[in-house]
Amino acid sequence: MDTTWERDGLLFGSLSEEDCAKGGKWTVGDLLPPEHPGYSEIVKYKSWVARRDKYGQGAYSFKDRTDSGLWEYVMNMKGILIAWEKGRGTDDSARLPLHHGHVVEFPPDTLRSWELPADREEARGSTVLWSGAGMRTGRNVGSMLHGFYFHAWKDAEVAELNATSPPRCFNVQYVEVFGGRLAVSSASTTQQLRPGSFVYVKMGTEVRFQADIFGTYGIVLFY
Repeated sequence: MDTTWERDGLLFGSLSEEDCAKGGKWTVGDLLPPEHPGYSEIVKYKSWVARRDKYGQGAYSFKDRTDSGLWEYVMNMKGILIAWEKGRGTDDSARLPLHHGHVVEFPPDTLRSWELPADREEARGSTVLWSGAGMRTGRNVGSMLHGFYFHAWKDAEVAELNATSPPRCFNVQYVEVFGGRLAVSSASTTQQLRPGSFVYVKMGTEVRFQADIFGTYGIVLFY
């Protein structure tokens, strides 16, 4: 049965091959129409895909986010991605390999670049952008005060998706799967999330998440 946001409080989606070829997709933020459940003026979220044609050695130039004033939090969820950090007025740079589950956080004025190792064809992960000071704690970023909360989960931690009762300041729960299979059940439907697929859940909707196989992992974002 097809679900609708208005009737069921659920909206399912996935990254297309076209999205992957372009480097991923912004699924939360102000690039979406205001009526879309992913619309937010507080936080931006991208499910990214780094492939060799765009992220080969030397293909990605150093950039900052000074113009937007946004902090950038990046978590690698599959493969290996190398982050480069460069100081201003110098050619010196730091190489930061990001393996599965590793994260890096950059303030707006930091020059950063990304590339795949020579022996890798693809990596996948999450990017969170927000305005304000850094506030990372391990695999978590955000708080009630900042109007959003991001967390990476795996296997038994799926229970946290069901048990979490966020404050009313959050309107939407966004869940994305990067590995394994996750069953999403409500009064109106049961659907399965596979790698590259996601669901928006309106707060107050009765929904249950259950990992179908061991090794299931992904992220959750409240905003």
